[in-house]
Amino acid sequence: SGSTAPSDFKVGAKLNLPLGIDASRTSKPSIQRAIDYLKKGRDIFVDSGAFGVHTYNEKALKKQKAAKEKGEPVPDIKQKEIDFDKTLDIYENIAENSKGRTGNLAVVAPDVLGNQKLTHSLLEKYADRIKKLIDQGVDVIVPLQKGGLNPSENFKRVIEILERDDVRISIPLNAKAWTVKEISELFEGNVKPSKFHLLGTSPETKKYKETVAAIKSHNKDADISSDSSTK
Repeated sequence: SGSTAPSDFKVGAKLNLPLGIDASRTSKPSIQRAIDYLKKGRDIFVDSGAFGVHTYNEKALKKQKAAKEKGEPVPDIKQKEIDFDKTLDIYENIAENSKGRTGNLAVVAPDVLGNQKLTHSLLEKYADRIKKLIDQGVDVIVPLQKGGLNPSENFKRVIEILERDDVRISIPLNAKAWTVKEISELFEGNVKPSKFHLLGTSPETKKYKETVAAIKSHNKDADISSDSSTK
């Protein structure tokens, strides 16, 4: 989602590259640029911004902790939150104005990094809106976060909430990363995932290659995308 800034978007658009924007940092002009790019048959990836907010909040907490340990004044840094109602508004706006190009649009479903329970709660809250986007042809990426349920149970819960088993699940490989063993455990349930998005990595990395190999060993026809190759 590194093409939110006009200059970055312009450079990528000249090369006809798949482009990503951050819904939490968009403006009306940046949303319109994404719509216009979709209308040309190009690929657009829209991130919710949840990872950026998590990173900001983690850094803020570390600064406050460090100040407290040194006996210095603790900085008053307000924790950020994602307005997922607004996020879904942006997704729907782009999809509805893309002139039939929703197949070129990928978006990230609401989630809370590292919190499986809250992520499931958000999916329940926005299930109807997410399902409508999928029905429109949008590639909705659903992050699977670690928590009380093991990987296959986690996937089963997601498809119960969204009432479909063809969702593209996102596996974190950067912050709160999954292990190869946990990826293999995804396939232990009765319903096995077939579409994946590898979050926080690119095809050039060792982690990406190991993860793809693990997925392909269970499903050789798996449909796999990553942050730098979305759609």
